[in-house]
Amino acid sequence: MNMKHLWTILALMFFVFFSNFVQGKTFCPACPQEKYVPSGMELEKIGVEKEIVNGEAKIQITLHDDGVWQEVAVFFFDPEDFVSQRVRVFLEGLQERYPDLRIVEGNIQEERVKAIKEALDNLFGVPEEKREKVPSLFIKGKALVGEGEVITRAEESMLCKGN
Repeated sequence: MNMKHLWTILALMFFVFFSNFVQGKTFCPACPQEKYVPSGMELEKIGVEKEIVNGEAKIQITLHDDGVWQEVAVFFFDPEDFVSQRVRVFLEGLQERYPDLRIVEGNIQEERVKAIKEALDNLFGVPEEKREKVPSLFIKGKALVGEGEVITRAEESMLCKGN
């Protein structure tokens, strides 16, 4: 084996080793360097359950992780939108106050993410005029669309035990 082949193999091993640490995630240029945001790959693994309890629809979004289904919130954002980034900072603070809160994110500029958002919009009954808006958060059976709704109602949703 010549030296060129050895370097090629070493470079390939280096790439495979370090790519495993960020597999399934994409780097967010608007975030600090140590932050990574989930790509649509994780978003595609969510499960949605809808049941009628006492005549009222109850919707729960879950993600299978570490062998367990756990409830998650889903946040749709536009990485080029300042308002989306501001809401992301708010949600990071909410996660600090509620450590059990897990948020799966979706970049609305990705086609597969748009399709998932459209399906959730339909399931949650989001009005037509709000369906194209971001940021939006689906949390504890509620659809919160726009900065105002997310910031004013997300924590209230966390406090509701009946959802």
